[in-house]
Amino acid sequence: SQFGVVLMVDVVGFSALTTMAAEKGESGAEAVALEIGSYMGECIEIIEHFGGDVVKFLGDAVLVSFQIQSFENDFTTSEESAKDREARQRNVLVRKAIECGLQLLARLSHYRVYLTAEERTKHRSSVGIDRRTRDDDSQPFFLFDGNGSTSEQSSTGG
Repeated sequence: SQFGVVLMVDVVGFSALTTMAAEKGESGAEAVALEIGSYMGECIEIIEHFGGDVVKFLGDAVLVSFQIQSFENDFTTSEESAKDREARQRNVLVRKAIECGLQLLARLSHYRVYLTAEERTKHRSSVGIDRRTRDDDSQPFFLFDGNGSTSEQSSTGG
């Protein structure tokens, strides 16, 4: 057997988002597909950066594994026992998974989903997604707040 760490990444409020998108008809479904594709793309980039492997997509969730990599130059000393090296590798692996989860929260917990082409065009910059400001109108948007809820908010009142 081999030691590994599993991380589950889930989009909170996805059901509420799909319900609202369904009310917009076919354009809403297309918008959700585009937005979730973009969101998952960012998730995968972060996961790969921390050495995780996407095992499976489970609807709006991702199952990730972190496994010990064997390296020829493992920076071990001759005094370090195999048991010590294994314990160190396990600690590093757990730390990578935790750091990955924290980075996912930091970068994606306030991800805004726009359900019309007009909203997407208006709020996307040439380098990516503008998640910080929406001062110029009162169009509703979804905010994944990282606290277990998704809410429809307005840029003028929250």
